[in-house]
Amino acid sequence: MMEAAGAQILTCHGRTREMKGQMTGLADWEVIREVKKALKIPVFANGNILYREDVDRCLEITGCDGVMTAEVSSTPRSIVQADEQGNLSNPAIFLPPDHKYFHPSVFLLANRYLDIVESLKTRTSPSAVKSHLFRMLKPALDVDESIREQIGRTPMFAEDGLESIRKVVKDLEERLKVSLFLLVAD
Repeated sequence: MMEAAGAQILTCHGRTREMKGQMTGLADWEVIREVKKALKIPVFANGNILYREDVDRCLEITGCDGVMTAEVSSTPRSIVQADEQGNLSNPAIFLPPDHKYFHPSVFLLANRYLDIVESLKTRTSPSAVKSHLFRMLKPALDVDESIREQIGRTPMFAEDGLESIRKVVKDLEERLKVSLFLLVAD
């Protein structure tokens, strides 16, 4: 029906409408596979993607053309480990494990994200940019909470483009280098 109406791609979540919040549960990759079999257009699977191994397993089971993933938001923070905070904090999950940037620094990710934002033809919402930066920089923000406030106050797309926000990211990186040096020196 959607394909006949002109849909060119479909992302299938693999969960029922009732599976929200604390009732989320696991996405059903077998159902996603049936959707993929029924369509000629590209289908992306969504759900249960936390690690690179999940990407590979999902593609194998579903036969989909790709996966879509986002952050984990319904699990209480006390239960979720730092590396399971979702994939906005590690978009490198899609790289092969032997790639030199498979475990990139959060600062490399943040600057690469800002490069992409600057290259887009349509302007990205400042709140979206800051939200993504908060997510990517979370491990560093846990060390220096004042930077979170600084990012929040920094104007976006001013006369200098994103240079103001890049300066905040650079400042955070420098602060952490000093903190790490002092920690090692003790």
